[in-house]
Amino acid sequence: MTDTFDSEPWTEMDIAHLRTALGSGDTIEEAARFLCRSGTVDEVRRKAEELGLSYKTKAGQERER
Repeated sequence: MTDTFDSEPWTEMDIAHLRTALGSGDTIEEAARFLCRSGTVDEVRRKAEELGLSYKTKAGQERER
């Protein structure tokens, strides 16, 4: 299922929202849904890793940077 901003270029606002969502404890899946990128969770995960952000997954796994 695709979402509004799946595969769209990342804006500075998107990055700020990603930082905020993950910083407040949202999972990577919740952050993707918040960013209207729920169809491309892997892209959101890659962006978080590129930015050096820690995140949790729905399965309870944690990725520390």
